Amino acid sequence: MDLPNKFSSDQFCTLATLTERQICSECGRKRMFFCYDCKVYVGRVGSMAPRVELPLFVDIVKHRHELNSKSTAIHALLISPGQTRIFDKFEEVPNYALECFATENVAVLFPSKNSQSIAQFVRENGPLRRIVVLDSTWNTVGQLRNMANIAKLPMVHLRQYTTDYWRPQNGLSADHLATIEAIYYACVESQEAEREWRRTEERRRMREVEEKEKGEDGGSEEKAEEEQHRLDNLLFWCMRPDPTQLRRYQLSTAAANGVPAGVFVGGANRTRRQWRFLLLLSVLFSVTFTFGFWTFQSDGSIFSPPYHKLEQFVLVEENVSTSAWNTTAQSSTTEGPKELNGNDEGISEKMAKTNRSYENFPVNGTLSNQIQLLSVTYAENATEIAPNVSLFFAVPPRHSVADLPACADHPPGLIGPIPVWMDGPGFETLNKLYPRVRQGGHNWPDACVARHRVAIIIPYRDREAHLRIFLHNLHFLLSKQQMDYTIFVVEQATNQTFNRAKLMNVGFVEASRLYDWQCFVFHDVDLLPEDDRNLYSCPEHPRHMSVAVDKFDYTLPYAQIFGGATAMTRKQFERVNGYSNDYWGWGGEDDDISYRLAYAGFKISRYPAKIARYKMVKHEHDGMNPSNDCRWELLDKTKKRWRQDGLSNLNYTLLSTTFHRMYTNFVVDLLEDDSRKTLANERISRKLLKGC
Repeated sequence: MDLPNKFSSDQFCTLATLTERQICSECGRKRMFFCYDCKVYVGRVGSMAPRVELPLFVDIVKHRHELNSKSTAIHALLISPGQTRIFDKFEEVPNYALECFATENVAVLFPSKNSQSIAQFVRENGPLRRIVVLDSTWNTVGQLRNMANIAKLPMVHLRQYTTDYWRPQNGLSADHLATIEAIYYACVESQEAEREWRRTEERRRMREVEEKEKGEDGGSEEKAEEEQHRLDNLLFWCMRPDPTQLRRYQLSTAAANGVPAGVFVGGANRTRRQWRFLLLLSVLFSVTFTFGFWTFQSDGSIFSPPYHKLEQFVLVEENVSTSAWNTTAQSSTTEGPKELNGNDEGISEKMAKTNRSYENFPVNGTLSNQIQLLSVTYAENATEIAPNVSLFFAVPPRHSVADLPACADHPPGLIGPIPVWMDGPGFETLNKLYPRVRQGGHNWPDACVARHRVAIIIPYRDREAHLRIFLHNLHFLLSKQQMDYTIFVVEQATNQTFNRAKLMNVGFVEASRLYDWQCFVFHDVDLLPEDDRNLYSCPEHPRHMSVAVDKFDYTLPYAQIFGGATAMTRKQFERVNGYSNDYWGWGGEDDDISYRLAYAGFKISRYPAKIARYKMVKHEHDGMNPSNDCRWELLDKTKKRWRQDGLSNLNYTLLSTTFHRMYTNFVVDLLEDDSRKTLANERISRKLLKGC
């Protein structure tokens, strides 16, 4: 698209070849041409976009409610980075009385009864050297104008103009300019006023003859036209819409080709209002239908998530043969585990050689025919000797909770760097080293009530030596941190391609059955923490825990990494729909979950690198964990697939559950063939069953 005839900026032909969004090197999000959050160009755009030297400096003060994606202030910063500043926070705005020299004229662009034209300001005060632009709506711009550092600045206004911006501005008339247009016209008027001021000064000083004055004026007019043409590049991005947004704003072909916004803004706004009304009706209908469906078709709890497949929509009566009690499986989202009697701690899951089945349940409003009957067996599938196996998952006794104080916010006795053991003692030795760890690998402090209930989820297969090393180091650390925690080892059945992300989804669902966990830490078995101040808890935003790993010279490989060891609350994990289920083999799932966090509005939090330090246990490459050739195509479609791929369509068979002394072990079949068929149908994996 070209500029209207009254402007003459550089041609867009080279950039027109870029039709897809590219990944920002700073935040990892996909953007068209530039990232409005990080204020940088993406891909090769920076080498092709024009640069402009402005006749004055521009300071842009943004209101905190102004959306980065809607603001055009970023255009000025990208096109003239050396002369433009953007202040996103009020406290960042400088005190111009102290910052600027006495000879430097500064004004704020703000039309009011006390403002004057730029030409009048220059005639009275000399050339304008810096202009302050307020980027806000008219409802909130007064807050910016009344700031202490701006309130005493003189005010100037522009002449009357009509907007040429391609995007309609929420029902405003055509004489309301976009921020970048206001900056452009301020520069143009400042140039004109400065030339006139200099001519006047020249006449006063030189008193030259009238003919010479005319000759000089003619040359100045040619120079003025050339300077304005150079300034036209300031509107380079303003006149060129993001191709992916043209349909969103209902722009006609004429509008897309540069017809002034005043011609079509009224019709576009009417169309938008009609679509908003229809959208509101559809939302009301959807909410009403959903409310009725979950109220009358499910278990009566409309807030129950549809993917809690194990016990959400069916009650299963079990006969525990060790006593005369009949227990009923309860949803972990409604209440925590119950005691069998006043003296026992915990619940008995099942006797040996007894199976438990679950019928199909509704998923997203329809009956799923993909969920198979799940059967669970315990002691008969145990891999350890009898003393390490139990039918019993221990939980804290209820009668002690009310009698104990809460643990300290910052556990006492944390010293910083701790020893890291690279040898893996046998399970019998581990039992003796950590006698306070209860059955199932569940541990909690005895002298106080833990502030954090944490489930440690370990995706695992065929690395027993690493597991013993991991258990030795983690139980030592978490006991010092006064956590109420359990280590869950989610083991994938053999003869399948390894799927780390899906194993963690399974671990989240299965662990939630046993206890009311607040925080879930997803942890590779070969990472060992080096500092006990690295608390295994969940803050307000998802936490990337393994910031500095010895394999990477204790540096962060890239800003958006979210793998190795991570922590999320239940609500955070559910909000991003868990991990993707479709990353078979090595690579891609960490970047996918990072994208999901960004799409859900989360920021990644991290401890300083001197605290979040880890050692990685060396290991040989797993032949059943090949590099995933599909990962780039899957990552490109994350934004489209993340709400449908994850907890919402999780499908697996639980083969066994064993409560060892040091950990709880889930062995699962991830149904690889079914997932491969789905990928083939989406044309992500074109080789049926084998994948990429």
